[in-house]
Amino acid sequence: MEQDRVLNLVHEVHELTETLKRTSDLHEAEMIRETLTTLWPAVQRDYETAEQLADSWRGLHTNMHLLMNQQLSLLLTQAAHRDQQRRASIPSTPPAPMPITTPTNIRALAGLLSNQHQIAALMKLDARREEDMIYLNQYVANTDTSARMRDVEGTFSVFGSIRHGQRDAYNIKWYKPAASKGSFWCSCPDHKFNSGKKNMVCKHICFLVCRVGKILDPAFFNGGKQLTDAQHQMLKDIVASSAALSQFPTPPRTGTGSVVSRPPSAASAEFRVCRKSLDAEDSCPICYDTMVDTACLNCPTCSNNIHEDCMKVWLENHDTCVFCRSTVWRRF
Repeated sequence: MEQDRVLNLVHEVHELTETLKRTSDLHEAEMIRETLTTLWPAVQRDYETAEQLADSWRGLHTNMHLLMNQQLSLLLTQAAHRDQQRRASIPSTPPAPMPITTPTNIRALAGLLSNQHQIAALMKLDARREEDMIYLNQYVANTDTSARMRDVEGTFSVFGSIRHGQRDAYNIKWYKPAASKGSFWCSCPDHKFNSGKKNMVCKHICFLVCRVGKILDPAFFNGGKQLTDAQHQMLKDIVASSAALSQFPTPPRTGTGSVVSRPPSAASAEFRVCRKSLDAEDSCPICYDTMVDTACLNCPTCSNNIHEDCMKVWLENHDTCVFCRSTVWRRF
């Protein structure tokens, strides 16, 4: 009985040894080693009752440890070689970052956005339909230091299309960078009802950012609604250099605000003489769109060009030149 038990132990050790020869898994080899180490004392305790097996067992034990150490050494060498190959395949320097796509126009900007409501507002600006036209009227810097107004940089006023005989007019507050409300607030219904609910800015704010500020930043239109400090300063510099937005606007015309069509006077011909050539960089100071291949007027005093339709909108509320403030336009 005792001899059978020892023989079973030897058989078990033999099977484990054969498994160790075949394995290529380091974890499995370690487990076999632990099992053989556990079995060896049990066989030793039965040595006296199985003396005839002692010599063969000693040889098996010696061979087992030799084979096990050789197999473990081989597996460790293979693992180290694989790790070396893996490390060699990893670049020593991090890969260059993917280039950031910078849109060059409103349509390209819309293609980088995911908010369909915001895309629709931008595309209205790009479509240039009469009902979606926006005309810049003036900018007034804020001088009010009260708690309600201290975060306001200034206020833009813009005109839109004609509805029921009157032209739409809206005010856009421009906030300082430290404000937590976003950079702009518009008095139009679209901003009031959709800014928070649809996480977008209205077409009038799109006009200021894209057309006036020439800022085509997807981060602003993807729910950010906040200009960076550099973008804020860029718009501030544009406002300071713009003739139409200068701080000495001519007092607006008085009246009911209704739009009245005026027949062209005989003197209007002098405003249609082109005294200065145009190129692709020239933009209208009222709608901030290109002036190439469009109907333009020319100021007889300063020779600057402006869209004919935009000048007519300007003259609904002013009676001087957008650029030089000449009163010659009273004859138009």
